[in-house]
Amino acid sequence: MRYAAFLRAINVGRTNRVQMASLRELCLGLGFEQVATYLQSGNLVFDAEEEEHAVAAKLEAGLARAGLKRTHPVVRAREELRALTQSRPFSGYEGPETRQFVTLFRDRLPDGAATFVSGHGFEITGVREREVFWVVEAGRERGVDVNGMLEKKLRMPGTTRYWHVVEAVAAL
Repeated sequence: MRYAAFLRAINVGRTNRVQMASLRELCLGLGFEQVATYLQSGNLVFDAEEEEHAVAAKLEAGLARAGLKRTHPVVRAREELRALTQSRPFSGYEGPETRQFVTLFRDRLPDGAATFVSGHGFEITGVREREVFWVVEAGRERGVDVNGMLEKKLRMPGTTRYWHVVEAVAAL
């Protein structure tokens, strides 16, 4: 099955520094096939025989053995990711005045995830089973830690990507 994986905290600051060629080699060593990366921030696509949760666990263990900590891989089957990109979660927010983001979670979100308060420099535009979609005013994205706020409220780790990055990974 073809999967996409989004790794948390890769090449951010001084921690978890890894070249994408090394990351691809690590994944090949785990038995994944047709491995490709997108950008330098831990976006992967690959083929694997295992189910999604087993792939995430295997990837996380391999990354930890390589010294990459708290990467909490979020894995999606290609079909699910493509369906996600077709869902139009930013209807009404497509203009240049906003930046669109999605925070992806490994597990199903708890009831009430949609009640997260917007207004701290961002706005939640939608919630699915394992994703929260949000926008921020263009130019203000670096000053807003929505990922941290969501993790604190939901008590589960996630990883955030610009929406255009998720669309690009889905197209690989």
